[in-house]
Amino acid sequence: MEPSGPDKNPPSIGPSDVAGPQQSSQEAAATARAQSQPEKDKNSHRFLKAVWFVVGAVAGTVISTGVNIWIEDFRSDRSNRDPLEVHVTSQRDRVPPSGYAMVVPDPARLPPDLDLRTPSCAQLWQIGVGAGGMRADKTPYSLLLRGRAHEGVTIVDMRAVVRATSPPVDGALLTCPTLFGGGEAIPLTFDFTQSETPFPQAAPLVSPVPAQRYDFDGQRWVDQFADGYVITVDRNEEVPLYVTAHTTTFEGFTWRIEATVVVGGRRDTVVIKDGDKDFSSPGIKREYPNVYNASGGGG
Repeated sequence: MEPSGPDKNPPSIGPSDVAGPQQSSQEAAATARAQSQPEKDKNSHRFLKAVWFVVGAVAGTVISTGVNIWIEDFRSDRSNRDPLEVHVTSQRDRVPPSGYAMVVPDPARLPPDLDLRTPSCAQLWQIGVGAGGMRADKTPYSLLLRGRAHEGVTIVDMRAVVRATSPPVDGALLTCPTLFGGGEAIPLTFDFTQSETPFPQAAPLVSPVPAQRYDFDGQRWVDQFADGYVITVDRNEEVPLYVTAHTTTFEGFTWRIEATVVVGGRRDTVVIKDGDKDFSSPGIKREYPNVYNASGGGG
């Protein structure tokens, strides 16, 4: 018989019995982490959105600024390549401020008693225009220049380039003595006779023909752009010109204007025409069988 006492074989304790409280604590922590993770994900998502918003805003500002600068540079480059906007208006049907010589190709359209009248310059002009007449000694045009270049435009030279010649116009001649008129427009004269006076005898023509102005001090015609003379046209500024072509060499002319301009320190050539066609100036004959003279009055 074995002595009585402590049980030699106590009941065994399994791993689950030992880890029970610790496992419960880990599960609770895991559950807590699982519950807090969506909130952390939300906060992280909000942070990333804020960061990308700031980055996008900065990038957008940089891109927008760069685009604006590029557009301005592009506009500036375009305006420099096309620095002048030119509007041309023919003055053929308007009574000129000075004397004129008009040719009516079909004299039968004139009043039969015109040789018995003594009309004023304005009256004779209206009669001639009504009969299909055209000015033959001069061809006046009004030009309106509008600056487009950011730095402005400086015109340093203008010349007429003759493209073709034609016989003078036949018919009846209507004349008015020279008067003197003025205006705010800058006058430009192209003398296709290559002489110091605007009404010379026939002379060889050398193209291009420089623009001229009358020097009242020297009492002579001089090159318009001599002695440093220039015409400046700022951006969006409008500068009117009154262009006259003298055609007393007994020929008609088809011509255009070439202007030398300086834009941003660079020289260029701007071609000026009457819209999409060249300017046209009919010639005048040496003699006409029918000549009608105005009295010289204005009314």
